[in-house]
Amino acid sequence: MKGLALSVIGTDTDVGKTFVTGLLGALAVADGFDVGMVKPVSSSAVPFPECISTDEDNLAIHLESKDATYLMRAVGIPESRRHEVNPYALAGDYSPRLAAELAEVDIDYDEVVRHIEHVVPKYDITFIEGAGGITTPLIGDYTFSDLMKDIAYPALVVADGRLGSINRAVLTCAYAK
Repeated sequence: MKGLALSVIGTDTDVGKTFVTGLLGALAVADGFDVGMVKPVSSSAVPFPECISTDEDNLAIHLESKDATYLMRAVGIPESRRHEVNPYALAGDYSPRLAAELAEVDIDYDEVVRHIEHVVPKYDITFIEGAGGITTPLIGDYTFSDLMKDIAYPALVVADGRLGSINRAVLTCAYAK
């Protein structure tokens, strides 16, 4: 039974998407499933010390998405598969679109979709985590809602317990439909 997937989207940033995604993945692993994780585009990435180049001709500093690291650790994904989990890690506490623009990184939307479609069949179940809320700008005019529609997997909406969260959850679910 390979190729099942679930998108995890949120009503906002910092509502617990990564925690819930990691928990679902860990539970699936505990039940014997082979689990994949994808956080296709992530901002707020930090320098990744293990990947800092010492070559004077290549002073690139690779970035680590802390969310991707959490997901990988939750299900035991080795560091060698980091790019599979998180192909785009961008610096800055911005939407992925703005973070990419500021970093002058071109992200090909169709390639992001193809990446997910390539990963999902490898595993019994793959969890795909969005960033921010459902309408967070991803690439160009695309938002995470566009990505969720184009990959066409069921979605789980995560909301926090702050005042107004019922309203945000209902609006997010309505928009997702």
